[in-house]
Amino acid sequence: MDDESNSKIKLGWLNAAMRSKTVMEEIRKVVEDFSLDIICVQDPFSTVSALCQDLTVTVAQGTLRGQSVISSYGMTYYSFLGIPFAQPPIGDLRFKAPQDPVAWEGIRNATTFGSSCTQISQQFPSTRDRTTFGSNWLQEDITGSEDCLYLNVYTPENTSSADNLPVMVYIYGGGFQGGSGGDSTMGSEYLLEKGIVTVFINYRVNIFGFLSLEGTDVSGNAGLKDQVAALRWVKNNIASFGGDPNSVTIFGQSAGGSSVHYQVLSPMAKGLFQRAISESGSALNPGAFHINTQPYAFNLGAKLGLNTTDAQQLATFLRNQSADDLINNLGGIVPEDVSVHLTYEPFVPTTEYSIPGEETFLPFDPHTIITTGNFNKVPYITGANIVEGEFFVGTEDAMSLASYWEPIDSDFERLVPLELGLAKGSSQSQEVANKIRQFYFDGETLSPTSKDQYINVRNVIVVC
Repeated sequence: MDDESNSKIKLGWLNAAMRSKTVMEEIRKVVEDFSLDIICVQDPFSTVSALCQDLTVTVAQGTLRGQSVISSYGMTYYSFLGIPFAQPPIGDLRFKAPQDPVAWEGIRNATTFGSSCTQISQQFPSTRDRTTFGSNWLQEDITGSEDCLYLNVYTPENTSSADNLPVMVYIYGGGFQGGSGGDSTMGSEYLLEKGIVTVFINYRVNIFGFLSLEGTDVSGNAGLKDQVAALRWVKNNIASFGGDPNSVTIFGQSAGGSSVHYQVLSPMAKGLFQRAISESGSALNPGAFHINTQPYAFNLGAKLGLNTTDAQQLATFLRNQSADDLINNLGGIVPEDVSVHLTYEPFVPTTEYSIPGEETFLPFDPHTIITTGNFNKVPYITGANIVEGEFFVGTEDAMSLASYWEPIDSDFERLVPLELGLAKGSSQSQEVANKIRQFYFDGETLSPTSKDQYINVRNVIVVC
């Protein structure tokens, strides 16, 4: 094969289904034998390409080997995947605040995603009405791992530490119950086209990220502290990828938007970012904050066989349960009169119990922090869409049935926002329920023709 032929053979010609390690190795051997000019080999089942160039970056923990990728726009960029920003929160570290990452020797391969955090795959039964969020998740599909505190960095081609490019850090949504920083749906390639270094982070969700027990070493909000740990890693290391540590924008959607708002409110995040964007999410959203989640933890312990009022005994017990057992028993631990309120999950952000020698992420509830003005003063963009409530109300088929509407109509107080603090059955709660019925439904009984108005109600309650 002559040199001209060699120069024409590029890795883009080999974009075939090559998930097999054996096939990949054979192709590499052929490439090496002919001294081909390689750009990249695309795995069609992955959102990124396989390693093609020997790209290395040195960070505080050691040296990383990344990969060169060709975007859907035809732009070449570099990716570094599965970078640990904290120690694996397993064993005695389960439920605790993240610990600093450890260094490694040699070159760490950063060409594959780290695991997502343990969660139930976010799917819903097709006929679900989604009014009892705390108990109707599909439970047979548990994904991820507790060893999940990894982030991914994407940077334009040929950047250096002197470039000082702006940085955007994405925080995923998922109701604080799921999600992954390996999700490529948020337009990293578009941002790279604009000369922005992008970072996607993982954080613990559900019970692993938000268990809180007074008088123990489980203070709460571990998932939000994971986000802080990732932002601190970015602050200390992003210059090695051509990013400016003093020009960081955090952004997120849904619970990710709420997370961004929490970072704005938290003293732990001071100085870690300069701008913030919340998309359809706020710390003030229903379901984004509970004043006290501890009773649900004790209910979970009882469901798993431990009846106790001792918080430390419960913490030890829950640490020794399998991840699957914890996840599979979350349903039903929230009282029914509470769980009928949309998006009410048992373990979400909460005001923390202080632990001597440990930083506190959220010393007060969001309303108090905002009222006192003691938060991080940075430019902040927030917004929502007008029909987002449609996601939370169920399928067209379900809503066409009278049986869908009957329980809502007979228990209309479930539409009274919990944050109003009104006791169910009280005259005040009933008055608010009646006003909601009158304003949105003209005082009429709910039926399949109420769909559009009901979506509007859910949009206001859940998103705004």
